[in-house]
Amino acid sequence: HFFGFSFSPLPLLSPSFLPTCIFCVPVCFLFLGLGVYCNMMSVESLAVGDDLAAAIVETMRADERAFPRPSFPGESPYSRCRRPLVAWVIEVCEALGLGNVTTFHACDLMDRAFMSPEMNQTSTQPFFQLAAMACIFIAAKYGEADDRLPSTAELMGMSENFYPPELFRKAETQVLRLLGWNVACLTPLCFLKYYLLRTPAADPRLDHDIYCKVVLLLGLAVQDLAFTAALPSELCASAVSCAREIVAEKHPHPQNGFQPWTAAVDVALGYTRAELEPCTARLRQKYAEFLALQATGPRQASAGATAMDWESDVERQRIPQGKSQSSPVTPTSSTTS
Repeated sequence: HFFGFSFSPLPLLSPSFLPTCIFCVPVCFLFLGLGVYCNMMSVESLAVGDDLAAAIVETMRADERAFPRPSFPGESPYSRCRRPLVAWVIEVCEALGLGNVTTFHACDLMDRAFMSPEMNQTSTQPFFQLAAMACIFIAAKYGEADDRLPSTAELMGMSENFYPPELFRKAETQVLRLLGWNVACLTPLCFLKYYLLRTPAADPRLDHDIYCKVVLLLGLAVQDLAFTAALPSELCASAVSCAREIVAEKHPHPQNGFQPWTAAVDVALGYTRAELEPCTARLRQKYAEFLALQATGPRQASAGATAMDWESDVERQRIPQGKSQSSPVTPTSSTTS
């Protein structure tokens, strides 16, 4: 009715039909022209989009240096307990259906919180798992959608309700205080999509293999204390470089002439091969250890199992548990390990 339409059974006989056509037909052609123009502009602005993405990544690389990298003495309580704690964080995030970004975020928050001598003490060791639960909750509230956000009861159930809810809320506040209420962070996964898009292998199958290997390598690295000193972009670039080398060894004579490292890869990653060599060498070592554990483990990893799933299963064997291998880790078992 706003445009003069008539809902008469005989619209052609309506006196408002002709004015409606006179108004609506040019408007329709106008919007059609705008659609074609916008489509042309989107195609022509792809290069501008690449430049914008590169500028964003450069800003992220500058921001990541603003956060102090975690460093812990070799014999500190947290250094001894970090590996089983991170394995438990991976297990909990997997059980709650949280994404890998949330898992990395929770581990980063946990490392930053335990940089405080107030937290990294032998007297507070029975509450290490409680702090890890708080970090998972904070990371989930930061990055997950509302329908995927776990409840406090679900998190408490992952620790077999060992801690009272009041203590959990106090632990969350304490962790936020130690973090200075700054829960933002950059993880290696923040750079992953950009690096993979800028270093295509010209074969979708090889691209998929590289992606799977990168996720595997980052899943192995997140549990190694030595990688906490590396910048997120450096670790991601090292994982991409290492994954390309692994895939090149798997396909020594690809039809498309795939090369693991080229000048274009150097420019796209923003690091030289020599700069990434220390981190890449350790990733290769972790990958070799992973293959050895996979060959001698209690079960073969299924074809659809992710790297973090398998690594979680491997690490779960190192944590003494009172019930079954799939049961949640109790605070006593985590701190004992």
